[in-house]
Amino acid sequence: MKKRIKVMLTAVIGVTTVLSSGLVNDPSPASAADPVLSASTADNWTNLFNRAGYSNTWLNADGIYSTPLNEVDSIGSASSNSKTFFIFSDTILGSANAAGAISNLTYQNHSSAVLTGNTPTVSNISFKYGDKANMNTSQGNNLFGYTAWMQEAIALGGNVYVFGIPFDGTWKPTQVDLITIPVVNNEPNYAGFTKTSAVSKLYYKNTTYLYDYGVGIMNNSSQAGAPNPDGYIYLYGYRDALIGGQKDLIVSRVLRSEFPNFNNLKYWNGSSWSSTITDSAALLSNVSTELSVTPVTSGLYNGKYIAVYTNAVQSADMMYAIGDSPTGPFAQPVKFYTAPEYEGVGSGQRYTYNAKAHPHLSSPGQLLISYNVNRMGGASNTNDYRPRFVNLNLGSSNLALNKSATASSTDDASNRTAVKAVDGISGTRWSSAYSDPQWIYVDLGSSQTINHVKLNWEAAYGKSYQIQVSSNASDWTTVYSTTTGDGGLDDITFNAVNGRYVRMYGTQRVNAGWGYSLWDFEVYNN
Repeated sequence: MKKRIKVMLTAVIGVTTVLSSGLVNDPSPASAADPVLSASTADNWTNLFNRAGYSNTWLNADGIYSTPLNEVDSIGSASSNSKTFFIFSDTILGSANAAGAISNLTYQNHSSAVLTGNTPTVSNISFKYGDKANMNTSQGNNLFGYTAWMQEAIALGGNVYVFGIPFDGTWKPTQVDLITIPVVNNEPNYAGFTKTSAVSKLYYKNTTYLYDYGVGIMNNSSQAGAPNPDGYIYLYGYRDALIGGQKDLIVSRVLRSEFPNFNNLKYWNGSSWSSTITDSAALLSNVSTELSVTPVTSGLYNGKYIAVYTNAVQSADMMYAIGDSPTGPFAQPVKFYTAPEYEGVGSGQRYTYNAKAHPHLSSPGQLLISYNVNRMGGASNTNDYRPRFVNLNLGSSNLALNKSATASSTDDASNRTAVKAVDGISGTRWSSAYSDPQWIYVDLGSSQTINHVKLNWEAAYGKSYQIQVSSNASDWTTVYSTTTGDGGLDDITFNAVNGRYVRMYGTQRVNAGWGYSLWDFEVYNN
């Protein structure tokens, strides 16, 4: 039995060898005029999926996508109370010792998980596998009852929608299915899922190209917190050249109010929207078969859109490209990270593939990005088959990030001090005493030109407050004032001023029984 399973894993988990033809080994750098964003490892997220030491359970997977169950998918929008739906493709179940060596291995084509909160805490993630999440680890006992890999997911209108792809003997998709999972009490009800098979508007194949939509989704609606909403759901895909195997980025869209009815799905042809899938125009070349496009809400490319992918599906090169709109045009792609796990594509070598972003789980000023790691011939260790994460720095334009902060008071000197509002972690906060007035200011370290402040309020928010700027923390100039604050995220712009200290000065709380409380206090020069 072990030998039979090993053969199956060799065939299925080695899929990207077939998909990776058209590899560009040395992507061109960005123009010298374009600032290049830097990346660093996100070890806390990587460790969340390190299952060494676990027994008779979910161990590894690829195809990792995430979507917030509350639909709000803007950068950094997840909170300590939010829930994230993860969907995976090829999944290994079994046991792993402390070194990661796998035993009692079984395999399923897809699985899922739900994470509570916005931090990668092991106790807050729950993995689901087996037919309708019956937690049966039997070989091939797939979550949605059939053999298919899962693509992107989106939550809206009380459901989670997942695009699934059955595949043929050459590992290419044969159709795109739509899986609908009802959300009950803020949890996916796997037992109640339904499947719509072979959605014609999402897949087409002729003698030249294969068109596959649903490998990336951008919810550009106000409900999702999009910065420039137009009410459309953008479905990204790839056009696969059947000779040569090059994958090019393509895009379609449908109104959110019509989703998931794709009768009015339109395809971008390079200048306008067409009803014909074969009119889909290439936006970027040599992309991966899983990817993302995200609105940028801060930093050097604020107001732009960023595509993230692995160069030519499978390589060490993690790429981004900056676009002017959801359809581009996209600038010269940039290699922002070289995966250290990549060894090559020979027998037994480890390889990396299919990078994509997770906007709502990102920290302010950054974009959290995952990529998959696998080994040719099949993985027998958790280190060889699980996602890795990096943070892409969007330009460090949050001038308040990790700077010194001072407040008039706190209601918890151990956990809710002023610095908690500027630490870049949306799950920590400053909270004041329960009286008026109260204030918090950040020391930028030197005089800066500023014109933009973001306040991410907890439930205890300011109804009346001012934004003030000072050069000495004694004499303050008011640059913004409101008496109608409504909490949530206040994105405040004003005429550019110079100053070293920036203060939120609160004069009336929304609730006399609470203080003022901020998850995040951010300062920018845009």
